[in-house]
Amino acid sequence: MLPLGHLSAAYLLTQTSKKLSLKEVLLILLAGIVLDFDIFLGIALNKSHHDLITHTPFGAIIVWLILIFIFSKSLSGLGKVLVLASLFLHLILDEAGYWLYSLGLQSIINQPQISWFYPLKPLFDRLISSSFYSIGLFVWIYLNNARANVLLEIILFLTALIIFILNRCPKRKNSKNC
Repeated sequence: MLPLGHLSAAYLLTQTSKKLSLKEVLLILLAGIVLDFDIFLGIALNKSHHDLITHTPFGAIIVWLILIFIFSKSLSGLGKVLVLASLFLHLILDEAGYWLYSLGLQSIINQPQISWFYPLKPLFDRLISSSFYSIGLFVWIYLNNARANVLLEIILFLTALIIFILNRCPKRKNSKNC
């Protein structure tokens, strides 16, 4: 999944509670994409970033503990839980591509993307295609071959956008904010 899909899903997660502070909302949004910062390490190692420890539940918990340590004073108990949920939502959405492939709904992402049982089972060890070194080419391949994933991302984005607009617009008819 691309960053826009992860951000949209994380935003929808923030809408489950009206008690969150702005700092908590921003941290939940960050948690929705922070796991993908490992893409640069993956390229340097000539590996899929989904095969790194950061794209495992174990790695997500480590990232969560680091975020909680850094931002503990800014987070309520609910905020801490939603940051963890955002990290796991990221993993689930990445794995969704494989499930969509398995259902015959798209032609790429033919292998599991997440090592769910690491460290009990070893990490995947897949080399990445040289085509993935070009972000433009990667996006082109993704848009043309992972259409079910793209549709899921569009649905997440449009849902998040509609909810954002509805939350920003007061319910009065004569409002100038809409």
